[in-house]
Amino acid sequence: MFSHPLPTDEEVGWLYGHRYDYSWFIQRQGLKQFQATHRWQRLRTIFRQLPIADLPRRLLDVGGGHALFLRAAQKDGWKVEGLELLDDALVATAKDHGIAIHQGSLITHSLPPNTFGVVTAWHVVEHIPEIRQAIAAIAELLAPGGIGVIAVPNYHAAGLAREGADWVWCQKPFIHPWHLSATTLKALLPPSVEVLLLTSRDTWDAQWAESTTPFKLAMEMIYFVSRIPRKGAALLSWQGGRAACDRLQFWAEEGLRLVTYAGYLALRPLLRRRYEAALRGSELMLVMRKILVPKES
Repeated sequence: MFSHPLPTDEEVGWLYGHRYDYSWFIQRQGLKQFQATHRWQRLRTIFRQLPIADLPRRLLDVGGGHALFLRAAQKDGWKVEGLELLDDALVATAKDHGIAIHQGSLITHSLPPNTFGVVTAWHVVEHIPEIRQAIAAIAELLAPGGIGVIAVPNYHAAGLAREGADWVWCQKPFIHPWHLSATTLKALLPPSVEVLLLTSRDTWDAQWAESTTPFKLAMEMIYFVSRIPRKGAALLSWQGGRAACDRLQFWAEEGLRLVTYAGYLALRPLLRRRYEAALRGSELMLVMRKILVPKES
């Protein structure tokens, strides 16, 4: 599924520079920190389970300018770098931690090829109109035998099947111009890589529970309960009261997501065999390896 017509580079650049609300990430920085650490732990487990030879301990994360994921890998002894389109306060904070953040995109960058033991792109390529070029660029950056990790919203997710265009990751107009199935994602890979793993799972910020009626009713209740005192504070011109109502609503909503996600994690031993193995989770993750002798096209 894709946007038609696809956005131009100028439209995408303008959107992220003028209209994209990065306050969402700042407000949820603690939750994003947990998510970043969890992602690194997932990769460590995958590296242990798959037949992967010793990798150069040099990692590039694409599009993670806040560097929370990179900092988790750095603590584990990896030399880490980032590639980020923007140069904003989040990137400046990452640089303060001694992490090299290169400015550019997968399409236009100055990084040397055949360099990194691991290249990760967590929910990045679905943002790029030239998606085939972007995936090929990931492969080009890998050292021979290096591992590439691509995570994207899953076109065959159970939540998308239930919600359609109202699904949480169907963000319009140009945020996610692509929604990929496993078949399509594999078809976009260049001949220089082989697939080691293709899996799915729900994430804290996009879970099947959000598409259910009880979850939606609970969210509406949180909204209306917080709306009454917020209106009262507005009538009294009490800015502190309005801010307190906003914070309470935020934590009530995120608390509900965390509770339902905890339930999902508790059920994962059962869900792995059916729901996740059938690639119905919200996030599709592909792990690939750069092979020494490219396959014939």
